[in-house]
Amino acid sequence: MDNLEFLIIDLFKKGLNDLLEMDRSLIDLGISEQCICARLAFHLENRLRNYDKENSSSIFTGYYVDVEFNKMFGNSPKNVYYDDTRHSVRCDLLIHSRGLESQDNLLWLEMKKESNKFQNESDRKRVQSVTKREAGNEDFVNNTLLGIYLTLNKSSFNVEYYENEEFWKNECIDF
Repeated sequence: MDNLEFLIIDLFKKGLNDLLEMDRSLIDLGISEQCICARLAFHLENRLRNYDKENSSSIFTGYYVDVEFNKMFGNSPKNVYYDDTRHSVRCDLLIHSRGLESQDNLLWLEMKKESNKFQNESDRKRVQSVTKREAGNEDFVNNTLLGIYLTLNKSSFNVEYYENEEFWKNECIDF
C-alpha cells in the first residue's frame, strides 16, 4: 500500500465523519443506500477539492466522485470478471477520472445496509476483482487502487478494504 492509498483512506474516513455530522438523520430514518451513498459522494468530492486547495496540490484535479456509475471507455458497460464470468455492473460510489487519467479508478465502493436481504458475496467479489492489477485489458474494470465494501447499520460502519485482489483490512467505525 502506498501513500496515495493511505491518503484516499484518510479522505474516505473524513467523508464518513462529514456524513455523520451533517446527514446522520438519513441513517437514523433508514433512508435508502442510494441516498446515503449520494450524500457520502458529496462529502468526498468536497474533501478532494479542499485537499488540493489546502495543500497547493493537483493530486485530485480531474477526479470526480460519482454514484451508480455504469459505463467504461467508449460508452460500453462497466464489466468485471469473477467466478469465470463477465458481469455488467454499476458501482455504488466511484472516485475516478472518468477515463481521462492513466490511473482512472482510485476508489470503488459498494455499500450495503445490514438490513438488506440481498446482501451477498457477489458484491465483495466485485470489489475484490476491480482491484486486480492487470495491464492492457480494457474489456474489464481493473487496476482500481482501493476497493471498499461498506456495511451500514444503525450505530456503525463496517469497512472492508481490498487491494490488488486481496482482502487487506477490516475495521468497525462506531457512531
